[in-house]
Amino acid sequence: MLKKVCILVISLFFAPVILAKSIVVGVSMYSLADKYPTYLQDSMDKFVASQSNLKFKYADANGDPAKMLNDVENFIDSKVDALIIMPTDQKIVKAIGLKARKAKIPLIVVTVKPNEEDMQYVASYVSSEEIKSGEMQGEFIVNSLDGKPAKAIILLGRWV
Repeated sequence: MLKKVCILVISLFFAPVILAKSIVVGVSMYSLADKYPTYLQDSMDKFVASQSNLKFKYADANGDPAKMLNDVENFIDSKVDALIIMPTDQKIVKAIGLKARKAKIPLIVVTVKPNEEDMQYVASYVSSEEIKSGEMQGEFIVNSLDGKPAKAIILLGRWV
Protein backbone atom coordinates (compact mmCIF):
# COMPACT_ATOMS: atom_id res chain seq x y z
CA MET A 1 0.00 0.00 0.00
CA LEU A 2 2.82 2.43 0.92
CA LYS A 3 4.42 1.70 -2.44
CA LYS A 4 1.18 2.63 -4.25
CA VAL A 5 0.83 5.86 -2.23
CA CYS A 6 4.46 6.80 -2.98
CA ILE A 7 3.92 6.19 -6.69
CA LEU A 8 0.73 8.25 -6.60
CA VAL A 9 2.43 11.14 -4.76
CA ILE A 10 5.46 11.08 -7.06
CA SER A 11 3.27 10.94 -10.17
CA LEU A 12 1.13 13.84 -8.92
CA PHE A 13 4.25 15.86 -8.14
CA PHE A 14 5.88 15.23 -11.51
CA ALA A 15 2.72 15.14 -13.67
CA PRO A 16 2.99 18.80 -14.74
CA VAL A 17 6.59 18.21 -15.83
CA ILE A 18 5.74 14.99 -17.63
CA LEU A 19 2.62 16.41 -19.26
CA ALA A 20 4.12 19.80 -20.14
CA LYS A 21 4.61 19.92 -23.86
CA SER A 22 7.40 22.01 -25.23
CA ILE A 23 6.16 24.55 -27.78
CA VAL A 24 8.25 24.72 -30.92
CA VAL A 25 8.02 27.75 -33.20
CA GLY A 26 9.52 27.87 -36.68
CA VAL A 27 10.92 31.30 -37.49
CA SER A 28 11.84 32.21 -41.06
CA MET A 29 13.62 35.53 -41.64
CA TYR A 30 14.11 37.14 -45.05
CA SER A 31 17.84 37.64 -44.37
CA LEU A 32 20.00 37.44 -41.30
CA ALA A 33 22.64 39.44 -43.18
CA ASP A 34 20.48 42.50 -42.48
CA LYS A 35 20.84 44.01 -38.99
CA TYR A 36 17.16 44.38 -38.09
CA PRO A 37 16.31 40.65 -38.32
CA THR A 38 19.36 39.85 -36.18
CA TYR A 39 18.19 42.31 -33.53
CA LEU A 40 14.77 40.67 -33.64
CA GLN A 41 16.33 37.21 -33.35
CA ASP A 42 18.45 38.33 -30.38
CA SER A 43 15.34 39.65 -28.61
CA MET A 44 13.44 36.46 -29.36
CA ASP A 45 16.32 34.39 -27.99
CA LYS A 46 16.33 36.42 -24.76
CA PHE A 47 12.61 35.77 -24.35
CA VAL A 48 12.97 32.05 -25.09
CA ALA A 49 15.77 31.78 -22.50
CA SER A 50 13.26 32.83 -19.84
CA GLN A 51 10.74 30.17 -20.89
CA SER A 52 11.25 26.53 -19.99
CA ASN A 53 8.75 25.10 -22.46
CA LEU A 54 9.46 27.19 -25.57
CA LYS A 55 11.91 26.61 -28.40
CA PHE A 56 12.48 28.59 -31.61
CA LYS A 57 13.96 27.05 -34.76
CA TYR A 58 15.39 29.64 -37.16
CA ALA A 59 15.84 29.67 -40.91
CA ASP A 60 17.48 32.33 -43.09
CA ALA A 61 15.89 32.73 -46.52
CA ASN A 62 18.80 34.85 -47.77
CA GLY A 63 16.33 37.08 -49.61
CA ASP A 64 14.98 34.16 -51.67
CA PRO A 65 11.19 33.61 -51.56
CA ALA A 66 11.55 30.04 -52.83
CA LYS A 67 13.97 29.23 -50.00
CA MET A 68 11.61 30.82 -47.47
CA LEU A 69 8.75 28.67 -48.75
CA ASN A 70 10.97 25.58 -48.56
CA ASP A 71 12.05 26.47 -45.01
CA VAL A 72 8.41 26.85 -43.97
CA GLU A 73 7.54 23.50 -45.56
CA ASN A 74 10.36 21.92 -43.54
CA PHE A 75 9.00 23.52 -40.35
CA ILE A 76 5.52 22.20 -41.15
CA ASP A 77 6.91 18.71 -41.84
CA SER A 78 8.69 18.81 -38.47
CA LYS A 79 5.32 19.60 -36.80
CA VAL A 80 6.09 23.01 -35.30
CA ASP A 81 3.33 24.49 -33.17
CA ALA A 82 3.44 27.95 -34.78
CA LEU A 83 5.19 29.86 -37.54
CA ILE A 84 6.68 33.34 -37.45
CA ILE A 85 7.86 34.84 -40.71
CA MET A 86 9.55 38.06 -41.69
CA PRO A 87 8.72 37.71 -45.41
CA THR A 88 11.03 38.34 -48.32
CA ASP A 89 8.09 40.19 -49.90
CA GLN A 90 4.31 40.53 -49.58
CA LYS A 91 3.60 38.03 -52.34
CA ILE A 92 4.96 35.02 -50.42
CA VAL A 93 2.51 35.38 -47.51
CA LYS A 94 -0.41 33.78 -49.35
CA ALA A 95 1.56 30.67 -50.35
CA ILE A 96 2.92 30.25 -46.82
CA GLY A 97 -0.47 31.05 -45.30
CA LEU A 98 -2.22 28.38 -47.36
CA LYS A 99 0.30 25.75 -46.26
CA ALA A 100 0.07 26.83 -42.62
CA ARG A 101 -3.74 26.79 -42.72
CA LYS A 102 -3.78 23.31 -44.26
CA ALA A 103 -1.45 22.08 -41.48
CA LYS A 104 -3.54 23.93 -38.85
CA ILE A 105 -0.51 25.93 -37.69
CA PRO A 106 -0.96 29.60 -36.77
CA LEU A 107 1.05 32.05 -38.88
CA ILE A 108 2.43 35.27 -37.43
CA VAL A 109 3.84 37.80 -39.90
CA VAL A 110 6.40 40.32 -38.69
CA THR A 111 7.36 43.71 -40.20
CA VAL A 112 6.33 43.25 -43.87
CA LYS A 113 2.60 43.92 -44.07
CA PRO A 114 0.78 41.28 -46.13
CA ASN A 115 -1.55 42.35 -48.92
CA GLU A 116 -5.02 43.02 -47.53
CA GLU A 117 -6.53 40.00 -49.31
CA ASP A 118 -3.86 37.73 -47.77
CA MET A 119 -4.56 38.77 -44.18
CA GLN A 120 -7.13 35.95 -43.99
CA TYR A 121 -4.22 33.46 -43.85
CA VAL A 122 -2.50 35.27 -40.98
CA ALA A 123 -3.25 34.69 -37.29
CA SER A 124 -1.43 37.87 -36.33
CA TYR A 125 0.54 40.70 -37.93
CA VAL A 126 3.15 42.54 -35.86
CA SER A 127 4.90 45.70 -36.98
CA SER A 128 5.49 49.32 -36.27
CA GLU A 129 3.92 52.19 -38.13
CA GLU A 130 6.88 53.44 -40.13
CA ILE A 131 5.11 56.51 -41.51
CA LYS A 132 3.94 57.59 -38.06
CA SER A 133 7.42 56.90 -36.71
CA GLY A 134 8.96 59.09 -39.42
CA GLU A 135 6.50 61.88 -38.67
CA MET A 136 7.38 61.73 -34.98
CA GLN A 137 11.10 61.83 -35.77
CA GLY A 138 10.61 64.80 -38.09
CA GLU A 139 8.59 66.66 -35.46
CA PHE A 140 11.30 65.99 -32.88
CA ILE A 141 13.99 67.44 -35.18
CA VAL A 142 11.90 70.51 -36.02
CA ASN A 143 11.16 71.14 -32.33
CA SER A 144 14.79 70.55 -31.35
CA LEU A 145 16.04 73.03 -33.94
CA ASP A 146 13.61 75.63 -32.59
CA GLY A 147 13.58 77.63 -35.83
CA LYS A 148 17.35 77.45 -36.45
CA PRO A 149 18.39 76.56 -40.02
CA ALA A 150 19.90 73.11 -40.62
CA LYS A 151 20.81 70.72 -43.41
CA ALA A 152 19.32 67.25 -43.38
CA ILE A 153 20.09 63.94 -45.05
CA ILE A 154 17.55 61.14 -45.31
CA LEU A 155 19.19 57.72 -45.05
CA LEU A 156 17.40 54.56 -46.10
CA GLY A 157 14.14 56.43 -46.45
CA ARG A 158 11.60 57.31 -49.07
CA TRP A 159 9.18 60.14 -49.65
CA VAL A 160 5.54 59.15 -49.40
